[in-house]
Amino acid sequence: MEGLYSVYNVDKMKPQLRGYFSRFPMMSQSMAALEYAFEKHEGQVRKVSDQPYIVHPMKMALDATHYQELDGDDVLFSAILLHDVVEDCGVSLNELPFSEEIKLLVKLVSLDRKVNEEKAEAKHRYYINMESNPRALIIKSLDRLDNMSTMYSLGAESVRKNVRENVDYIIPMLRNAVKKSSCYYHTLWSLRNQLQRDTEIYDGILEKFGQ
Repeated sequence: MEGLYSVYNVDKMKPQLRGYFSRFPMMSQSMAALEYAFEKHEGQVRKVSDQPYIVHPMKMALDATHYQELDGDDVLFSAILLHDVVEDCGVSLNELPFSEEIKLLVKLVSLDRKVNEEKAEAKHRYYINMESNPRALIIKSLDRLDNMSTMYSLGAESVRKNVRENVDYIIPMLRNAVKKSSCYYHTLWSLRNQLQRDTEIYDGILEKFGQ
């Protein structure tokens, strides 16, 4: 069965995003990031499906267009589209032909494991570094929500790991960010509720089947 976003739909998603970006006069970096992401993710497919990998960042960006608080945020949309190029495409931060603000967001949402560092330690540092930046939290939340929409195809251990990270890190950070943020309040609040709902659903499935 074809996924929700087939190759045909990829060709629709790109002009949708370009149309959205063209509504705002200061989103030239987002336009460039869309093309750059297409170039760097070319030939890659998602592990959970046979879909082109570019579907994932484009889906995140399209989801972000539903939040009025994010309208015209060139830095945020650029970082959404570029969020996996460092981790998955062998691109260094210094190579990214984008602003320092965008590079910072990409850095914050890219897991960087140091030499001799345990994976759990790297993950903890990753989330702690992200905590004080609401834009990074928004990107991570959109990323996790999209990943969870296809999580049914993963094994129980992977699902449990994601559920645990949501409970231990992402949801509490979103809860704290809602209390502190003014310009992103409604977005953070909505993302927290969506992630809480999906986490409870998967947690219930794991419990039901004793996994």
